[in-house]
Amino acid sequence: MIEIPLTPYPDQELQIDLGGQACTIRVFERAGFMYMDLSVRRTKILKGALCQPTTPIIPNTVRGFSGQFYVIDDAAATAGSQESPAFSEWGTRYKLYWLPDDELMEMRALWEAQNGGS
Repeated sequence: MIEIPLTPYPDQELQIDLGGQACTIRVFERAGFMYMDLSVRRTKILKGALCQPTTPIIPNTVRGFSGQFYVIDDAAATAGSQESPAFSEWGTRYKLYWLPDDELMEMRALWEAQNGGS
């Protein structure tokens, strides 16, 4: 798992290598919600995806990218009490993470084992 280094600004863009993918990530605020654009080597992968805690940012229908992004609210006591991110707390309370495919598979296997294979 890699934390994406975000700062408390409403519109920011950064370049980062994620699993051999040269990514450009733009995170921006519109009408009180946070959104994300993602490009790999100048190829647009994702545009205007809503960033919500514990919810995968990249839809299953998107092809051409390895891994998944998640927002986590570090101040929340439980997964159910997480709040939508505010740009003013990026990097402190709210963090954006990228998980490679192998870690995603491990998480799914653990979840299935804990929930009786459901």
